[in-house]
Amino acid sequence: MARPLKNGLEYFPHDCDASNDEKIESLVSVCGLVGYAFYFRMLERIYRTSTGELDLSDSLQRSIVIKKIGLSEKKFEKILETCLKLKLFDEDLFKSRKSVASSGIQRRFSQVLKMRGNWRNIKSFPQGKHGKENHTGNSIDNSVINKEINKEINKIKENEFVITETQKYYSSKNKQLSESESKVVECS
Repeated sequence: MARPLKNGLEYFPHDCDASNDEKIESLVSVCGLVGYAFYFRMLERIYRTSTGELDLSDSLQRSIVIKKIGLSEKKFEKILETCLKLKLFDEDLFKSRKSVASSGIQRRFSQVLKMRGNWRNIKSFPQGKHGKENHTGNSIDNSVINKEINKEINKIKENEFVITETQKYYSSKNKQLSESESKVVECS
């Protein structure tokens, strides 16, 4: 029996010097290491989704996320607000759709999905005619395999559409920090 296919990511790129990033340093200076942990816990949850965005519009889903991260609702909201102000997450996206993501998250998410799609198409499906044996000696049915390949291709196309639309959203915004946007909320 084959392993079930993943929708989100099993891993995401994490720079070894992420703690030296100016935005992360600012988050830690305002919220302490709880802010750092919060940010990376949120990234884990975001990258686990099939779209590279964490939808917090539903109050039940939001409550579950808050509980899983292990903070009070008040602390969660303060740290999230700080992350939004620091542009770690996209403030406009959050205001419009109550989703948490950023252009960087979307870029990395789409790169991994493309690599996964290429890997799946190249790697695991044996070639041959209906009923032939594969390298393990098991009988294979290419019509079933082709259906599975087409399902995966459609999932990849759907994800690429969502990612493309999100990237269009970000590229339409001029994301420059101004003095008025860079105010940070105290987390204590």
